Amino acid sequence: MRTASDRGTAPRLHLRWRRSRAIGELLAAPPAVGYDGFVPEPCVLHPEQVTTYPFAGLLPEDLRTRIDAREDALEEAAELGADDNEADPVCYQYDLSMPPGWRVGGYASWHTTDPYPVNCRSCRTPTSLLLTVDSSAWAGGSGSWKPLEDRDLPAHRYATPRPPAPLEHSMAHLFAARPGNAPAGQSRALPDADAQRPPRTAELR
Repeated sequence: MRTASDRGTAPRLHLRWRRSRAIGELLAAPPAVGYDGFVPEPCVLHPEQVTTYPFAGLLPEDLRTRIDAREDALEEAAELGADDNEADPVCYQYDLSMPPGWRVGGYASWHTTDPYPVNCRSCRTPTSLLLTVDSSAWAGGSGSWKPLEDRDLPAHRYATPRPPAPLEHSMAHLFAARPGNAPAGQSRALPDADAQRPPRTAELR
């Protein structure tokens, strides 16, 4: 990762798709980085498959209206109950659509911006979400995704040690185009083998 001059102090990511047979002798020590905070902390992965749903702003208008009405009704009922021990009402954004944490695939969250097309800068074709890197596994409104093994941890995860991601209170999405797409203005026939390869051209949002 390098610091991009056009992004201030934000890390500039370069994603590479590598084949194990093409990797030579392993380095005894990794290359030096410009800022230690960009080096992920060692961690243990516990992957699990979950179902995600599109960002609310991308849903059909009639469906968004129904969701808003249901959430308003749940909030009103919770206010009337006034029970501090009762869990917060279920929310589409935080509880149902997209889980926090690191994810492969699924849908991107546009909660900090309005949705907009993310096209490959080389071939100009639409990209799809490849990887989401989050600064925490759960926090704030996403408490319903709190793992059972972490239920005794503090409610505010930002008070705990530095997360494995090179981010702080933030989230990064890597979008990728299909491999083999020709640059804009050119054409290329794709062999069947190329069509089966994973995405490799990534854009950071």
